Amino acid sequence: MAEFSGYGIRTFLSGKDGPPTPQLTCSMVFSDAKGNLETLTAKHNPDIVIRNQGPAKAVSVAWTARVYRYDTEKEAITAFAIQDPRKLSQADLQKELLPSQELRQTTLGLPGKHIVAVYFVSVDYRIEAGQERSQLNAVFFVVAHTIYAAKQFQSDKRHASIMQAIRSFDRSLDPLPSGGDKNGERADAVGQPPLSIQVYAVYRSSGTGPLLAITDSTTLNSGDHYKIYFSANRDCYAYIYQIDAKGEIFQLFPLHQFDGLVLNQDNPVTGGVNYMLPSRNRYFYLDDTKGEETLYFAAYLRRNAELEERTDALQEALRSKDSSWISGAAKSLGTYLDSGRIDANSHLIISPVSWKSSQPTAPVLGYHFKSVGGAGIHAVQFIHR
Repeated sequence: MAEFSGYGIRTFLSGKDGPPTPQLTCSMVFSDAKGNLETLTAKHNPDIVIRNQGPAKAVSVAWTARVYRYDTEKEAITAFAIQDPRKLSQADLQKELLPSQELRQTTLGLPGKHIVAVYFVSVDYRIEAGQERSQLNAVFFVVAHTIYAAKQFQSDKRHASIMQAIRSFDRSLDPLPSGGDKNGERADAVGQPPLSIQVYAVYRSSGTGPLLAITDSTTLNSGDHYKIYFSANRDCYAYIYQIDAKGEIFQLFPLHQFDGLVLNQDNPVTGGVNYMLPSRNRYFYLDDTKGEETLYFAAYLRRNAELEERTDALQEALRSKDSSWISGAAKSLGTYLDSGRIDANSHLIISPVSWKSSQPTAPVLGYHFKSVGGAGIHAVQFIHR
């Protein structure tokens, strides 16, 4: 277990004669309620533990985490996520944390071979309601199920390279200067922000398992049910495709009908609206074509005539049932989708998603990506077995 502690700012300002203030500590542990060693060592999601050592209570306690996945072989950040429990549920905003009490919540695990996961945790709290917020910051490194505090990991020969990679990665996420994007194109005449998209692909094993995220290298099986959720920060044109192991291309958005249900889901999409595919209470499912599959999420500020023309050409070829024509049209569309990918402009996020409108939400991983010059395509590859 690694631990950090800190006093509220009032302790520093008031000295020994001031009113009592809480002393909060932040630690990270792998835990298992059943105490099963096998489960413990297989668990990838560490817990954030915030404990009040006293002598006074803390109020409005909340935490956020920035999580980086560093690949020691590639010497690069290969995944990133921001976890803010307050965005998932107001229940995660602890109203009071009395002396000797603790707040424990599970955070994101980013495991893998040759992987170092780095957690920058920020704990906010107040000494009294209405007072300014105090903050406690902590950094943890997780390597092969071993947790290190920042000071413990400083002696590791990889430390300097990891921190440099994180600094470089953070600079790539910085907002663009006011008035333009990286290609020098202005956001638009009225100063709206650059186009950005949030997208979640989720599945349930055989339609009955827990709600899980589809991310790069996720393994699904034939018969698994899956859905797609997306939203944009402003009105735009969205196009979503799936390419299976045989190279067959399926358009998932726009989608006018599915399984006998008229959907009329069309462009342009409305900014701020959450879209659920194929519909709120329907789902896609995997057939028997096994291998690597790719989901493409494309978004543009303006209608993409070329992409629509290539899509229409494929539909016309499919109606003709001419295998040579179909192959050429599919290759043309697939090449276009690959050429427009901006995966480097995306990062992982966590948000609440429900499988059906009548079911409660669950936090799942998704992707947030920004367009370049008002256009962009993000792709997610998964394994179909």
